[in-house]
Amino acid sequence: MTGAGWTVCVDFGTAASKAAAAPRDPEGATLVRPLIVALGANPFLLPAVLHLDGTHVRFGAAALRAAADQRPGAAREAVQSFKTLLGARDLGRALRTLAGPHLDPSRQFRQRDLIVLFLAYLLHGVQRGLAVDVDLKRLRLEDVTLRYTRPDWTRRGAAQDAEMSALFEEAAHVAAVLAGDLEAHETSIDRALAALTDAARKGVQVQIEGAVFEAAAAAACHLDSATRRSAAMIVLDVGAGTTDVGALAFTAREAWEIADARRTLDLAGDAVDRALMNLLIAKSGLKRTAQQAHVWRDLLLDVRAAKETLFTEGRATTPVGARMVKLTARDLLKDPDAEQVFAEIQDVYAAALDAAAAAVSAEGGKAITAVAAGGGARLPPIRDILRRTKPRGANVRVDLAPLTPTWAEAPAYGGALEPIFPMLAIAMGGAAAPLELVAM
Repeated sequence: MTGAGWTVCVDFGTAASKAAAAPRDPEGATLVRPLIVALGANPFLLPAVLHLDGTHVRFGAAALRAAADQRPGAAREAVQSFKTLLGARDLGRALRTLAGPHLDPSRQFRQRDLIVLFLAYLLHGVQRGLAVDVDLKRLRLEDVTLRYTRPDWTRRGAAQDAEMSALFEEAAHVAAVLAGDLEAHETSIDRALAALTDAARKGVQVQIEGAVFEAAAAAACHLDSATRRSAAMIVLDVGAGTTDVGALAFTAREAWEIADARRTLDLAGDAVDRALMNLLIAKSGLKRTAQQAHVWRDLLLDVRAAKETLFTEGRATTPVGARMVKLTARDLLKDPDAEQVFAEIQDVYAAALDAAAAAVSAEGGKAITAVAAGGGARLPPIRDILRRTKPRGANVRVDLAPLTPTWAEAPAYGGALEPIFPMLAIAMGGAAAPLELVAM
């Protein structure tokens, strides 16, 4: 199949970015596959991180190592949460702002430059993924149609899509110019600045089709998991920076979004991480001094792993400065800040479920299938929200779908998809979603 017959969707998540490809032929939608975009322990997840040290820019896992290895007391932080910046109400102004000295000690990069550099790194990973796929290895970025997923940013103006297209075109140029450096996960600041300047003048013509709402993309990925009597699929997508809820109604031949069920909350896994870090520091007995600020920066690199251990094993021991702090999952769940995060997620999901159920009931439907997606999908409080929340005002049953559909557990995948499928579902669904779900 030619490049024109393939769609690639990128999901540049707050914690890790992903990509997937699907044939544009509707009959081939089941052939969607995730792309190998990284070389680390999990090749489907590309850490969404940059680190600048005054002379070099480092990407992904190398950026995480550089942040961890910097001298004690250094005030520099890794550059993360790109998606949060892209959700700014005045995107143009946010992109023109210089990065702060805690991110860029050279004070030469705008926020836009950092996003373009990371997006170039991601697109380089996409090209790697195409190159190792037996069906796609002859394709280049310019040959395929590109989509991206996003939270509900449409309320912030259509100009954002034009800005995103420009970012992709500049990033594609930087990816071509710095290909060798990106493969090595680092480049010099001088080379990065030169590539950015050149990209602003030239760019690469890439085929940007538009954006797919993240939760709708995940719902499209899970349609095959819908129970027999369901008339809709609703997704609670808990990422690092945002929580999104979306629902698709469907028949045997088509699917469409239930617009009234769309919700985005600027509160998700990162807020739970902050609650956990505050709890760890409080339990450590450290006073509010410069030492505490240094410990906070160290915890930023380790907190997600600590949270995963806490919820999978029920307890965790975490280094906080020179001390080891023991916590249980119950300690975190009883913390007022964490409780507030999950309560707000519960409220947003309940409102979306009510809207979806009303739409389904109005058409004579009797059931909705629900599933969680994103990095927070496996958190026990999120599973509890899906289990206990029932629609109000409509006699519609809610069935739960497995986090990983049966087809993703096939022996051909060697078990690689099952642990991370809730995160991959957004990119995979975005690639396979019908054109009606793409916002131009």
